[in-house]
Amino acid sequence: MLSLEKLRSITDRCLKSDISGKSRVRHNVYARIIYSYIAKNNTNNCFRIIGEEINRDHATVMYHVRIFNELKKYEDFYKMYLTVMRTIVYSKARDDAKKPQIKICNNISVDCISFFPTFPTS
Repeated sequence: MLSLEKLRSITDRCLKSDISGKSRVRHNVYARIIYSYIAKNNTNNCFRIIGEEINRDHATVMYHVRIFNELKKYEDFYKMYLTVMRTIVYSKARDDAKKPQIKICNNISVDCISFFPTFPTS
């Protein structure tokens, strides 16, 4: 099963963020929201444990999951991030600690760090 530490490390690398820090920069906040959603829906951990991994409390993680459900209804951008993050997390690429790769098709893979666009600014 996927560990929260590994998911946090993948999220930090691929989204170029620091989700366990105190920064309230929009990019880091969105990365925390995506991490919380994937962690809650793909691990057996409770909100409290997920929150401890990113130095937040359980209520914040609950809010992240709820807000992500709303965002993905209206913004294709968040659906794309979720799909790509799930691909990375559940592919063989997650075992490569330096550069996770996304396999696009036969013999073509992309470094996840160059694949992700920047978060919207407005």
